[in-house]
Order: sequence, then C-alpha cells, then structure tokens
Amino acid sequence: MKLQSLTILFTIFLITISYNGHSQTTDEFKPTDDAFLSGSNGILYNNKQIKLKQGTQVSYLKFDLSSLIGRNVSSATFRLYCKKAASMSTITVYQGTSNNWTEDDLSNSNKPATSNTLGSINTSYVVDNFYDWTLSKQEIEDMLNATNSDGLITLVVEKSGNSQNVIFFSKDITSTDGPDAQKPTLTLVTTNGSGGNNVPATGVTLMPGSITMDIGDMEQLTADVIPSTATNQSVTYLSNDEAIATVDNNGLVTAEGEGSTTITVTTIDGNHMATSTIMVNDPNNNGGGGNGGSGTGAWSQSPNNANNIFYNTGNVGIGINNPIEMLHVAGDIYAVRVRVSTDAGADFVFEDGYQLMTLEELEAYVKEHKHLPEIPSEREMIENDLQLGEFSIKLLQKVEELTLYMIELKKENSKLSEQMKELKVENKEMKKQMKTLSNQ
Repeated sequence: MKLQSLTILFTIFLITISYNGHSQTTDEFKPTDDAFLSGSNGILYNNKQIKLKQGTQVSYLKFDLSSLIGRNVSSATFRLYCKKAASMSTITVYQGTSNNWTEDDLSNSNKPATSNTLGSINTSYVVDNFYDWTLSKQEIEDMLNATNSDGLITLVVEKSGNSQNVIFFSKDITSTDGPDAQKPTLTLVTTNGSGGNNVPATGVTLMPGSITMDIGDMEQLTADVIPSTATNQSVTYLSNDEAIATVDNNGLVTAEGEGSTTITVTTIDGNHMATSTIMVNDPNNNGGGGNGGSGTGAWSQSPNNANNIFYNTGNVGIGINNPIEMLHVAGDIYAVRVRVSTDAGADFVFEDGYQLMTLEELEAYVKEHKHLPEIPSEREMIENDLQLGEFSIKLLQKVEELTLYMIELKKENSKLSEQMKELKVENKEMKKQMKTLSNQ
C-alpha cells in the first residue's frame, strides 16, 4: 500500500465533478427503434430496410438523446446508407409529433404525424453511397430543452418526386451485411447550455413527504430539482402500487384503493430520487383502526401499573386504518430520544483474522456498484425501506473498517518516513566520501 492510497480512500467518499464551461462534444446515436409502414392499411415492416416510396412507404426512426438534455446544438446531421437506387427525387426528414410507438407495434393508429421540417435532399440516389441530411439545429435544441423533455425524438422520413422506391440500411443489419457505420446515424455537435454553463442536477425533493387520503381523493405532489438553477429540471413519477394510488406525469396523485404505497420522483439528469408515502383509507370501512379495520382489538389497563395501557391484539395505526406493523404511523414522528434494541454490534471488525478488503478491491467495487459493500443501494433503500437498528450497525462497521484503513496507512507512512531518514543519512555519507575523494 503506497502513500497515494490515502487519496484513493478519500476519493471513494468524496467525488468532485468539474465542468468545462465551454466544452464541445460530438456524439453519434443509432436508432433505438426503426421501421416503415407500407400501403394505405399501414402494414408494418421491421427488418433490415429503411424503405421509402411516394405516398405509400414512410419510415420512422426513434433516437434517445437524453444524455444531451440542456446542451446547445451547434450542428445536427442525419446519415443513411443506400442499398437500392432511385432517380432524381426529394427525401424530407420531419420531426414526429410523438414517441409513443415501438418498432414492434407501429401502425396507422399510433404512428407519429409530421410537424417541423428538419431537412431535405433533392438528388439521385446511388447504391453503396452515404447520404447526409443537415437538420435544423434549432428544432433539435428546442426539443432537448423543452419542459419535461425525456430526450426522445422521432424522425419521420418521406420521399416525393417520382414513383420509384429507394432503400437504405436500418439499424438491424448484421456484421455480414455491413459495418455499424452503415446503420442510420444521427450526429450532434453540442456545447454546454445556459450560456456555456451547464448546471447538473444534484438531488430532488418531493413534498409533501406523506399524504393520507380517502379513496377517490386527488392530491398534488411538488418536486423541486436541486439546485433550482439546474439546467435540466425534468422528472418522472412512479407509483409502487397503482392499485392503491396512481400518479400522472405532473405529480397528481389519485387514491384508488385502501392501503399504503410509495410515489417515487426521479430526475432525468442523474437519476436522483425522492419519495412520498401515500396512505389511502376506505371511508366506508368503519372498523377499528387499531386492528386494521377488524374491530377485534381492545385497549387494556396494565395490571402492574395503572398508569400504563396496552393493546392486546392486532396492530395500531396512527393516520391509517390498515396498519401493517404493530405500530404504523402515516407521518412524521417527533421524539427526544429513540432507543433501538439490538443483539449484535460491529466489534468483529477488530477481531484477529477479519478479512478487510484491500483499497484496490474497495475502489473496484465502488466503481462497479456505486455504493459501499454490504450497504444497500439507493434504489434498494427506496423500495425496501431501512431497518434502523441493522443499518446503524452496518454504518458502524464501515466506520471501524475506515479506522483500520487509517491505521494501516499510518504504518505505511511511518515506514516510508523511516526509509527517507535512512536515505538522507546514506546520501549525506556519500556526499562526504565524494568530497574526500575530490580533495585527494
């Protein structure tokens, strides 16, 4: 272990991201979906061809540009590789009005209509040649920076001018058909947005943190991306159980059925998440809240202390009438002190023979998994909640492991310091001998 390992250790816990305020990048994108419709009935063809014919064959290509949301577009180029020639004609690329289709379900009923004209070429098309369309950079940029943009864009490609059809390669060609370069490609040159200062999202909040509702009620959740100046403010919402509560794209929650569920908001930039707990009651259920609505439980006075009462069966719910634990609170709890019973600790870390990961192994694990070993990931925490006692022990284990790393580094540094002292003494002695030799 070297002195530089100390730097590796701290970079595991502290990540600093620097941004070049005027950086320019060139990115190439292949379609996530491509297909064409043929004839008045819109027969779907999803194969190795992008096929175009005036009035009867139209092709659709979907691209995921989410990695560029918030950036300024300097240029946009769409490229196809020709496999069947056609005489002089015009091929026009339009922006599709929706992205609610896939290459497996595209039809006349869900095909995107055309909106903005992005670019066109009027030429003769020759086999085994590339053709490039210079697209409207402003239209692409407006799409990337639109409110709640998910970065998806559909290109609708149509031909006019004669009745011949022309064929280009689709994304589904194999290596035996041709190299990847011959697949449809959308190339964007971009720079940082917001006047050259792209501000990343670092987190998100969701308020209120918990809501108690009756079936049929509607409540509005509000998500705030952190910082408020983040370039991309787009988020998505997801209900953990839509049988209990649903949520739309704007955070409006509708209570559907009795129970408890979680609404998760996720930022498009960085996938940062926050949650709100939704408790839904059935107003027609008049059963006792302390037993999940069954009404069979009862409060009793303790025979040992008249000042104490206890609940003799079932679960107790506060703010919810179907508790799933002995005490289920649908909201915040305020306490001066919380005591958690435990039957284990983390002192085993200091036992002889404890297998501590090397810093190199730890660095590799963190790079791959994005969280510490034996600590649940962010998504696991959101989906499964946290066991307070167990998680506190795990955190203590990591602190004790960190202490061992620091002790080991201290030993290494002490060894290096002693070696440096010895080298200085040897160096001094060598200089003395060389001086004596030079005087002879």
